[in-house]
Amino acid sequence: MKIVTQSLITLGLMISSTCLAQSLPKDHNFFSGEFGRYQQNSGKVVATYIGNWIEPSEVSKINGNNVTHLIYAFVETCGDKQRAVLNEVCDKLEDNQLAVNDSTVDTTFITQFNQLKQRYPDLKILLSIGGGGRSATFEQVTSNKENSQFFIQSTLDYLAKYPVFDGIDIDWEYPLTHEQGAAFATLMKDLRVGLDQLGAEQGRNYINSTAVNTIDYLTQFVDYTQVAPSTDLIFMMTYDFYGSWTEKNIGHHTNLKTHPNNTEQGYGHSVDAAVNKFLSFGIPADKLVIGVAKYARGWQGVSEHESGGPFGTATSELYPRAIEEAGVMTYATLYDSVLGKKGQGKDGFEIRYDAKCECHYAWRDKDSALITFDHPIDVYQKAQYAVKRNLAGVFSWAYQQDNGDLLNAMNVGIGNKVETK
Repeated sequence: MKIVTQSLITLGLMISSTCLAQSLPKDHNFFSGEFGRYQQNSGKVVATYIGNWIEPSEVSKINGNNVTHLIYAFVETCGDKQRAVLNEVCDKLEDNQLAVNDSTVDTTFITQFNQLKQRYPDLKILLSIGGGGRSATFEQVTSNKENSQFFIQSTLDYLAKYPVFDGIDIDWEYPLTHEQGAAFATLMKDLRVGLDQLGAEQGRNYINSTAVNTIDYLTQFVDYTQVAPSTDLIFMMTYDFYGSWTEKNIGHHTNLKTHPNNTEQGYGHSVDAAVNKFLSFGIPADKLVIGVAKYARGWQGVSEHESGGPFGTATSELYPRAIEEAGVMTYATLYDSVLGKKGQGKDGFEIRYDAKCECHYAWRDKDSALITFDHPIDVYQKAQYAVKRNLAGVFSWAYQQDNGDLLNAMNVGIGNKVETK
């Protein structure tokens, strides 16, 4: 019976993959392994975060025509809950002040950004504050009006000092009470006022954006109808839906559509579910930007669901155990070790497409290893989805994890044309 079932599953995969292939552009190589060159003529957002833990000189290699927004991650804030690595910097600064000075790496990046902006004057560069593991000080910042205003003034002073930045991105991960959610909304509103005042003084329009998680557990604490009027763009972190913390309900970590096998186990996250929820809040579609993950999450020892496929099953074993992080690898590493140059799979992995979630994954029989990731075709579909739903566009985390395939797919899917010399 299992052999028959597996044959039917394989046949279904072949049929759905064939139907998908027929809808793709014939002139685009989804697995070129290098960054293409595109014109931003779609009118949509194509953004990417770039981490400040990479070599700053890497900025010089960026083709600024390939993106509309480059988001510099992260600058942090001094305070009682600051990371220990900031103690030396913050000893000479006030609480609720940006943890930056002339000796931090930020000034080196700013030099690189200035040079990049000279070559690509239309590129918008945003300063992202906070981030995963770096947001604890937001609770203190927003605990009273004095702290908040001091933080905002510190931020505005930094923008005035470094005009290469076109705005702010607040990445508070995450408001965990209704009080914190209300404080977050107030912070965004007060930042909007401050950015407008600074913009009026300097004759420019500053962008106020935020990155938000989309799962129910976290969205319950924030009234986004209070956040949206103050923001230009809301970067929806439509990834990390599943991971090491969901060992009893294995799922694709950045799928476009909800998979029924996951819903059976209690929840079913997806890009589509997130977009529908945020639109139901009354947030304008043209402020929503959906996320692309330039990294994979995986498991091994995965059992097969009774209806076929790996989703909705359980395992506590992560794959890979140790490349960059247990259970995580960048897309560039995935390309080299799992996908292969034509995207057909290597080292025993086969690349499968599941039409139920409109997502690809890698599967290997010998160790029942499952790797979920944003396949270039899935990224193309996400960008097409953004266009169809009249969303602002797409963004990715993070630039340095890509080999070009995913940013290329973002551009092609969103409707940008290949750059002509």
